[in-house]
Amino acid sequence: MNKFKLAIFLLMIPGIACPGFALDEESAPVMLTPVTVTVAPEVRAMLPAFKKAADAKIEESRQYLKDNKVIDAINSLYQVLKMSPYDPRPYILIAHIYIQLEKRDLLWKLLEDVSTANTHQDYVYGKVMPEISKLTSVTKNKHTEKVSLARFKGDRKAAVSFVFDDGAKSVYTEAVPILEKYGYAATFAINPGSIPDDGHEHPILGSWAQWKDAHQRGFEIANHALHHSGIPEGPEDLLDREINTSFEMILKNVGAPPRTFVFPSDVINAYSLNKAKERHIVVRNHDYLTELYKSIFIPWYGGQYFSIATANQFVDIAKSQNLWLIPVGHAITDKDIRSFKPISADLLENHLAYIKQNEQDVWVDTFYNVYRYLAQKKAAVLSYNVVSGASIEFTLDNRPEMNVAPTLLTVVIDTAPNPAETVSAVQPGGTRPLHTRIANQKIYVDVYPSDKPVQVYWELADVQ
Repeated sequence: MNKFKLAIFLLMIPGIACPGFALDEESAPVMLTPVTVTVAPEVRAMLPAFKKAADAKIEESRQYLKDNKVIDAINSLYQVLKMSPYDPRPYILIAHIYIQLEKRDLLWKLLEDVSTANTHQDYVYGKVMPEISKLTSVTKNKHTEKVSLARFKGDRKAAVSFVFDDGAKSVYTEAVPILEKYGYAATFAINPGSIPDDGHEHPILGSWAQWKDAHQRGFEIANHALHHSGIPEGPEDLLDREINTSFEMILKNVGAPPRTFVFPSDVINAYSLNKAKERHIVVRNHDYLTELYKSIFIPWYGGQYFSIATANQFVDIAKSQNLWLIPVGHAITDKDIRSFKPISADLLENHLAYIKQNEQDVWVDTFYNVYRYLAQKKAAVLSYNVVSGASIEFTLDNRPEMNVAPTLLTVVIDTAPNPAETVSAVQPGGTRPLHTRIANQKIYVDVYPSDKPVQVYWELADVQ
């Protein structure tokens, strides 16, 4: 097996700024450690037409790094990806640079590109994930106030929202039972124009009765455009038909309006984004979502080079980096049918079992429900008064511009150094006590935003 050995030398990086990649003086000096990349035979076979040019560009990037020209090196590596997006080497080398400079968002976007390209995902992630695990955990010291809002529901470290694109029938017949087995809901983005409107069942795309049933069982039905057309490139009438006609068909046949729009192949521009937002609350798009929450990762699951080990590593990374992990799937099948990167039922089952083992740290819900929590959290105004050593009153009010349905937010009360033994939380006008729990010298209260104050009382544990 040939080996392509690329050393990233120790660099002293001065202040650099360029579009999309900024380094300030606090970034220097930075030590970039050596990286060795070995390409497996089945991957090398995908590259022959571009190998010579790609090798030259990679050697060029190595020289740029020796000369402390980090941006030029990255640009050279991206040029390799333009020539041959199947080549795993540039992904690995760019990822190592982003990791060592702690450019997290650029790293997540790069790894999303890995998942959509037909490169060897397991090989790339296998080289990158061990280094990501060395990144400083974002979780440390997250609650600095006596009373604060949890990052995710239940104060979990990460959120996961499975989104299955294209509305494959196998998602209803195979994924729904597996998801329900573990008590999880997911989002199904469908193309209404491909579903028979006469009540019959399409052999690959199912029927309206099936998607309506999924909705009634707690799954989210999202709009994936009428016919999976390339929306941004089309004229106004195509844009309106693909977005709004599709919206109306889902509303009519499912019985509820789609709150989420998913652009086919994630191809989007500013105009089409605004058009989709006219009738949808949220759009699945990395840059759009990071305006709300900074740690977003949207990898595409499935295909020949994607394993359960990689999927489970994503969960581990999500926990350490407080990610909203949004795995994108397509068909659920082991058969040779037309689908982009299908997922096997066994992979989904084993992956969900792994998440279940970590559910104290991972919140799994539909795309819209996680978005709704984050949007409401961002809009909420939390104020509090310490009434006594074992009593607090807080108000969790909303700004008036919120356009999402109310949802429970988790308020965290830090009782350290004295743990609470019992707790009660009441809100004037409420018909029942609020849900609370105690863990890790903290009290957790789930409450809807309101201008009505919440009183929390607790008894301290008898610590010997």
